[in-house]
Amino acid sequence: MALKHGATKQKILLVAAVATTLTACSSGPKTASKDFYSDIGNGHPDQAMKLIDIADIPPAAQLVDVNAKIRAAMEATHQQAESHGGLDQVKILSMQQIDAAHAKVSAEMVFHDGTVQQSTDTWVKRKGKWLMAVTQN
Repeated sequence: MALKHGATKQKILLVAAVATTLTACSSGPKTASKDFYSDIGNGHPDQAMKLIDIADIPPAAQLVDVNAKIRAAMEATHQQAESHGGLDQVKILSMQQIDAAHAKVSAEMVFHDGTVQQSTDTWVKRKGKWLMAVTQN
């Protein structure tokens, strides 16, 4: 049985959408970390916020505007990037897989003037997506 042109096009689009979704879900903590720091360095806090997990912060502490504090830290990092000529690249230095749903990733942001900022963060996999675990300090 031959498919009509419209049905073939819909089937191709469906396969492409599924492939894109699977690729996004299967990206690991290294990719998530690189995306997170690239988003911050390039001034895209809304994209970076999608990679934050605050589930381990007690609900009472969440009443304080945790998101505002996270955004302020992101803005400060972006301003630092700008003061050093902007973000040149993000390098992943190492990754330690703790278990199937937890990893520690060390990354560095390299700025255009050669300045380097390093960070080691814990990443958690929730609903198939790797997110930076934010805890209460």
